[in-house]
Amino acid sequence: MSRKVLMAIGAHADDIEFNAGGTLFKYLEKGYEVVYILATNNMSGSWGSLDEKGKRVYKTVPWHEIMPQRKIEAAAGAAAFGTTAIHLDHPQRHYINDDLERIDLAYGVPRPGCVSENTPTILMAHEKPAARKQLAELIVQYEPEAILTHDLFQNDMEHIGTSLLVAKTVRECKFPGMLLLWPCADETPYGNICTVGRQTYIDISDFYSKKMEAMKLHKCQLPSIDHIRFRPWEEGLDCEHVEAFAVCCEGEGGGEFSQEIREHWQRS
Repeated sequence: MSRKVLMAIGAHADDIEFNAGGTLFKYLEKGYEVVYILATNNMSGSWGSLDEKGKRVYKTVPWHEIMPQRKIEAAAGAAAFGTTAIHLDHPQRHYINDDLERIDLAYGVPRPGCVSENTPTILMAHEKPAARKQLAELIVQYEPEAILTHDLFQNDMEHIGTSLLVAKTVRECKFPGMLLLWPCADETPYGNICTVGRQTYIDISDFYSKKMEAMKLHKCQLPSIDHIRFRPWEEGLDCEHVEAFAVCCEGEGGGEFSQEIREHWQRS
């Protein structure tokens, strides 16, 4: 029997706020608990700031500078939802070394100090029983009504790896609840051939501003949010803002959250 729990699983710090922040704030207010899980160790990426003219600029920094900062910001993001961040800590597919060179993790290349030998990257985690077991234990522990994560058609391969890990784990552990996939926030290179759109949605009109404020907590990636434009999932609806999802598993029963998902589900 699922509890009033929503589990959100993002590849990187800020993915959850960007794709499901409004949904989580809405149902947090309705008495739901949020489980906030990040799949990667967040060891790669540039560091953004604003210059004297207010323009966004990014600098390349080594892994041992960016990773702690992203985890600090993840902690702040999780705290906004009344919880703490859970890190699966699968290595990203590359990192920046002390010479500011990008190193792709592959057989025979040097690994950063945060990655032990033979540890699979997030791209391969779905193939490893130990990785699936780690996530399955969290699902069993928290008994979520629904799990929210990336869909498979993304611009970022680490989003895809996270989606594969979640989907395979959910199947193996016979998760009885809903599995919802959020579509890529940006246009993908796949065009209309492989595009997951708005199959269902959550109306976040009253929680959009809280979502945007939560995104600001990820300052090293989003020194400003003025440039952000979400895909217009609300078109044709009587809502100012929505977050879109595809239903991967409908699940059994459920509470108020599942009811809203089913009410808005555009079944063919």
